[in-house]
Amino acid sequence: MLKMLRVRVHLEPGSRVPLHCTASGKLLLAHMDAQHRQKLLASLPFERFTPATIMSADALETEFAEILCDGYSTDREEFMMGLIAIAVPVFDRNGRVVASLACHAPKARMTLDARRYVPVLQSAARNRTNVLTRARLQDLVFEMVPAIHAPLAEASERRERAMAL
Repeated sequence: MLKMLRVRVHLEPGSRVPLHCTASGKLLLAHMDAQHRQKLLASLPFERFTPATIMSADALETEFAEILCDGYSTDREEFMMGLIAIAVPVFDRNGRVVASLACHAPKARMTLDARRYVPVLQSAARNRTNVLTRARLQDLVFEMVPAIHAPLAEASERRERAMAL
């Protein structure tokens, strides 16, 4: 008898995740002004979370070109083993990306066959556009960066302390 693997990830509202290895983070970075993005990437700590984590600005820039061409972003177990995601942009009335809408699932339950999920996510994102009319992407990301670094550093320190025991 096959037993279904139960995987659950629960992030509370306001939770912080790294930009360089999540579908939403990469999507938001891809849509930033290139000059601001390069400045931000130069200050990011490229922490490895899984063997698939992208660890360089150059590799990310290659992925950003694909994201802009395809219109969506993916997380291929880059942040958490066994977890994949697809994200699409949410635009404001002026056509600027102000947020992302993502679908996350255990790899055992969802594939990254984006053709299947992207239209539904894009439709939902269009419905969110009216809610997010005043935000600006680069302002949001730059405001998030200090808040992202602290929790990640704390988690790394806890992990290192636990491994030292």
